[in-house]
Amino acid sequence: MDKTSFRIFISALIVSLFIFGILLLITLFNTKEEEVKLKSVTNQNIFFTVENVVNKYIQLIEDEEKEKVYNVIDDKYKKENTITLYNVINSSNTIPKYTSFIAQKIMEDTKEKNTYYVSGYLELNNNLDNSSSNRKSYSLIVKLNFDTYTYTIIPKNVGVMISANK
Repeated sequence: MDKTSFRIFISALIVSLFIFGILLLITLFNTKEEEVKLKSVTNQNIFFTVENVVNKYIQLIEDEEKEKVYNVIDDKYKKENTITLYNVINSSNTIPKYTSFIAQKIMEDTKEKNTYYVSGYLELNNNLDNSSSNRKSYSLIVKLNFDTYTYTIIPKNVGVMISANK
């Protein structure tokens, strides 16, 4: 290898490493998640509205209303998790036979208004006793749009996030 081709090789190697380093830094900064700041919902109307939305969602799953369940799930969540009309019921993150939801804690995202982190439990409809064997812990995110009177669901387990923001 002569001096000219050796210099070209070293220059190309340095430029490649420089570009790789910049791309690595960009990737690290873009994947860093923003910290979510939550506050407890004190308005009873909002609390019961959000709880009612979750119950409607659970009922749609129980009735296997694929199209309706698909329509209420957040578009970004569907895209990230490759949810289609055909797999929406299986990917809905609930267990069939639990037909009602009791909210224990609802937290509002202070940065993204009308976004609620909901934690509670699913309960069997025929539950005559209050034993914990008939309950399953459940949490998700509800986004309300008060202008259009619509909502979207992000069926992501957020119980840990709610506990961390007490």
